[in-house]
Amino acid sequence: MIIDLIVCDVLRMNGFYKRVDVSTISLLGGLFQRCSISRKDYLFPPLEELDLEEKFISGHGPGGQNVNKRQNCVFLRHVPTGLSVKVHEDRLLQRNRIIARVRLQEKLDQLLNGENSFLALKAKELKEKSLKAQWKRRKGREMKCLAKERQQQMLLAGQPSAVDNLANDQQPDDHLD
Repeated sequence: MIIDLIVCDVLRMNGFYKRVDVSTISLLGGLFQRCSISRKDYLFPPLEELDLEEKFISGHGPGGQNVNKRQNCVFLRHVPTGLSVKVHEDRLLQRNRIIARVRLQEKLDQLLNGENSFLALKAKELKEKSLKAQWKRRKGREMKCLAKERQQQMLLAGQPSAVDNLANDQQPDDHLD
């Protein structure tokens, strides 16, 4: 198992497991996308069917008798690395098999690529987006406070504010029938 991890590290260093550059994705048409990184543009490490060990076991959770008698929970193990996932999200076995492979591929990517993995890049992007929104909210609050302070200073100085000027200019026209 340790030898397999060393081989995986060597493969990663030689560039076999590389991600697609984020800047090229955003240039290709990600202006109106929610996130610049998407699952379809990311290059995941391949999962070989020969390296997988798959078992179907009884599920868990609500569902009563149906859950107790059907084996639609998937246990998938990647033999070279020892990574495993257990999925019982759907009542259909085929959907659980697909979900298990996706999750195992994400785990393998995280093991091989570390901070450059899909999940890490996605989390980093969401954190940056959150910080940017937080900064915008803070700037908006500061601008609002500055506007209130200016209005109070103008009232204390005896100058009419811009809102008062607009109100004085827009008097109702009583002469129209």
